[in-house]
Amino acid sequence: MKVAFLRELQEGEKRVSAVPATVEKLVKAGIEVAVESEAGLASALPDAEYAKAGARIARFANRFKTCCQASEHSALSSFKCKSC
Repeated sequence: MKVAFLRELQEGEKRVSAVPATVEKLVKAGIEVAVESEAGLASALPDAEYAKAGARIARFANRFKTCCQASEHSALSSFKCKSC
């Protein structure tokens, strides 16, 4: 399974969908994780921290090439995942 955590696009938004500790847990569970470049920057979480946790840092061009995507604005109850 692949999961991507995207950078928030709403102006002034400082929350992030996942912190590096969450990414590390997902990777240890065998999930391939991609984090959009600068996703955690507004929360003082640089790309290097996500990479250290095992995430692949992705550019905007790769934004929709995963089967699951999470955003701070999407309620977990409405989170949708297509089959990989």
